[in-house]
Amino acid sequence: DYTVEKYEGSPGIYYQNKGQMNLYNTQWSVVVYVNLKKIDTQSQGIEQYIKHVNKLCQELGVQNWTDCHHFQEIADDKLERIKKTEELLLDISMKSEKKRGIFNFISHISKILFGTMDNDDAEYYNEQIK
Repeated sequence: DYTVEKYEGSPGIYYQNKGQMNLYNTQWSVVVYVNLKKIDTQSQGIEQYIKHVNKLCQELGVQNWTDCHHFQEIADDKLERIKKTEELLLDISMKSEKKRGIFNFISHISKILFGTMDNDDAEYYNEQIK
């Protein structure tokens, strides 16, 4: 339950007209570069470490005293997640390159009208990042 009360006097707030206010709604597009080759080599390194640790665990006589009996299962799960993430990143990056190639003329017009990035800009920024 609530009540509405009208202030008879000044509510204690000072109002001064500073002019007209305009509200704007803008959208920003952020370009991010991820070096996927580095990720691929690092995941291969992780896979080699996992194989090495598994080999050491197999050579160890009593696995119950260590975490060897859980390591294989946990490491395989983590490595599978890493590989799926890599595939997803590669898939996303390849799709955006294909879209850019198909709609080059539209992106050029869009750049003129709205200031968005076209294929030439994408190539320029890719070269600058490398």
